[in-house]
Amino acid sequence: MPPRERELRTRIHELSSQIADQRQVLANLEKELSITQGQLNTILDPFARFPRDISSAVLVLCLPEGGIPKPDITAVPLLFLGVSRSWRKIALSTPALWTGISIPTIVRPKFELLVNLWIARAGNLPLRMSLHGELYALSPVIQSQLEARVRNLELYFPNKPEPEWFQTPDLHAPFPFIETVTIGQEKNPVSSSGWSVSQWYERDAWTCARLLECFPNAIEFVVDKISFRTLPANLHNTSTHDNLKILHLGRFVEGASFRIAGLLRHLNLPSLERLVIGYCQDEADLGHILAFLQRSPSPLRSFSMTFLTRLPLYDLSGLLPHATELDLRCLSDAEEDNLVVSLMNDLSSSDMFWNLSILTLRGRQPSNAWTYQHVLNALYAWHASPRPPMRALQLLWGSESVDMALAPTPDVVGAIRDFAAAGIHVHVGPEG
Repeated sequence: MPPRERELRTRIHELSSQIADQRQVLANLEKELSITQGQLNTILDPFARFPRDISSAVLVLCLPEGGIPKPDITAVPLLFLGVSRSWRKIALSTPALWTGISIPTIVRPKFELLVNLWIARAGNLPLRMSLHGELYALSPVIQSQLEARVRNLELYFPNKPEPEWFQTPDLHAPFPFIETVTIGQEKNPVSSSGWSVSQWYERDAWTCARLLECFPNAIEFVVDKISFRTLPANLHNTSTHDNLKILHLGRFVEGASFRIAGLLRHLNLPSLERLVIGYCQDEADLGHILAFLQRSPSPLRSFSMTFLTRLPLYDLSGLLPHATELDLRCLSDAEEDNLVVSLMNDLSSSDMFWNLSILTLRGRQPSNAWTYQHVLNALYAWHASPRPPMRALQLLWGSESVDMALAPTPDVVGAIRDFAAAGIHVHVGPEG
């Protein structure tokens, strides 16, 4: 090799080595800068100076109320990991942040790793899980957690005309540790800004009742966004669930009519304590409800229903002998007037709903069919009878409802204040 070539190669090697050394020096300086900046941030961040139990409690309060968080970096709790080192350390050492996760049932391998990591952060706490999609693709990771640690489960099926819910063996094996179950169906978006209620599909009520058999120790069962088709009268198979205490059948949605009472044809619930019926549309729905209460007597103490049809109060009272809380929402203006007047008179003069202590009546608009005297008569009769003490009486309408004709006179206000002083909550007027 010529001397000049050897000299140049040697020089290149020396320069490359010096560059590598300087890069390492730069990397060390950047690392030290990051650590120092983090220490300064910790000093300047008052949140990082809180006691750990307080800062953890604050982060837990940021979780979606009543919902189960999604693994989204723009939402809590994953959002906390990118704020600062101190926030990340606090979030990772707060197991309560990671006890709930909403995931699709069809997951890719990398997503399964995320699910495993998420659940590991929850420590030994019981889990809440919300599954969305095709249940036949239930992954082994999810299956194992359902069998061992999940206590609260949501199942949202794809919005298809005829999904076969029971073709998978995954949901045939019982899950004995699950205590609360919510089933529903996902929505089909019709635009970037809204949803179409008309795209809900009807479901088979008997199939839904069979689904409940997968959770033999469930205490609470919630049906959300599902409408059940009317089946032939001879299809009245029933299943008994001895442990179920709370049943929520849908919720009232303005502009939507979900037929849900048909599910009661297929259930026997001898331990039921609370029943919420989101919508009773007509006499057929009411028939299912009354037949269920007669066929499956239980220690039912709380009954709530939104209805459009005429309500047979005397029959309902006889089927709810243990009820202490009654919450009725009437969607018919004519029936609303009859409900308020009839129920106030009956409570004044009969033994209907003898154990009642909390009564709430909800309507669309107030009217002059009743007066405050109806309310006072019921309160006086209740107070004078050997009934259990009254705790609350509410006559509520939409918050936009204002009718000055219903303004109470001073003597009525005085009487209501006397009842309030005795510990009775009285509210007559718009909700809220």
